[in-house]
Amino acid sequence: MLLVDDDVDELAMLADLLSDAGAEVDTASSAHDAIRQLSQRVPDVIVSDISMPGCDGYHLLRMVRARGPQRGGSTPAIAITGKATPADHTRALLASYHVHLTKPIRIVDLLVAIRSVVDPGRG
Repeated sequence: MLLVDDDVDELAMLADLLSDAGAEVDTASSAHDAIRQLSQRVPDVIVSDISMPGCDGYHLLRMVRARGPQRGGSTPAIAITGKATPADHTRALLASYHVHLTKPIRIVDLLVAIRSVVDPGRG
């Protein structure tokens, strides 16, 4: 997976927790770094913060979707954010995120969300 968050402490903590759960995690501390990494390897899922300076998670996902399916453009994406209103939830889904989770993230909720978008047919 590709985990994107400009908060390096949160990025490291989530990466460690996901790795401990058996995930192979690549990290990016900005949207532009994430796009560079997509050029090298297409992940099974993108988990991205929404509120990032310069280029937010919505812009990141527009850049991802513009890449086309062969270059990662159809990769499932999960939004993680401190913005928890119903309007924020709707905006994330309309932006083509598959799941919208609010911070603080419970790792079990993130793992369930990842499973639901990576392997939706599995119980």
